[in-house]
Amino acid sequence: MCGRVLVGQEGRLDAASAAMARSPLPPVADAPGKPILGFLCAASMVRRDAFFGAGGFEPRFFLGGEEELLALDLAARGWALSYVPDIVVHHHPSPRRDAVRRGALLLRNALWVAWLRRPLPDAIRQSAAVLARTSSRRERAAAVLAALRGSP
Repeated sequence: MCGRVLVGQEGRLDAASAAMARSPLPPVADAPGKPILGFLCAASMVRRDAFFGAGGFEPRFFLGGEEELLALDLAARGWALSYVPDIVVHHHPSPRRDAVRRGALLLRNALWVAWLRRPLPDAIRQSAAVLARTSSRRERAAAVLAALRGSP
């Protein structure tokens, strides 16, 4: 289960929470909330046996997007993933966060997910969509090089 994330002192709804609230997936019997195929790590509860049965977090992902791969693996094993907005998590990001490094990690990890879990045509399309997230040629090049260099 993934809760609703409110960011900062102002309690702004996190964009990922808004996206999960709009999930187009059909309801799942006996599962609370809206069905989802992704979640926010710090706003979630996962059954221990499900987590370890799906292999846990891929350690090479480090921080940023690591839950996307796990969410796909959980769903493939038949676990229901749900967004439950009545569960509220408050997130206060560090003001010293390195936004450039985090952005590069997110791009690299999204590329890895595409190539690890998608059929070839989908992996190509997904990679193009991931790389289109940034207008920086330098950031795109860095993400591709990092993805190739450390490919799981």
